[in-house]
Amino acid sequence: MTRPVEADSAGVFAVLGEPRTVEHNPSELLADEEDAAELVARWVRHWDEHGFGYWCARERGSQRLVGYVGVRRMAVRELP
Repeated sequence: MTRPVEADSAGVFAVLGEPRTVEHNPSELLADEEDAAELVARWVRHWDEHGFGYWCARERGSQRLVGYVGVRRMAVRELP
């Protein structure tokens, strides 16, 4: 697991641009690498602002991104 960096956007798109990987949460499907770059930028900002966030999961012994995991601050019904 590593903190996300701008260069991870292609790997994030490879995962979240594939309909099968978001079958149970289709709202996460990304249309293109630009969407992935914006998402990764939000993840990086969240880390900078809060000191925690999503991690990029990498294949053991490789830099290949295979997923992501983590937590983030968010509002639900306008409540933190």
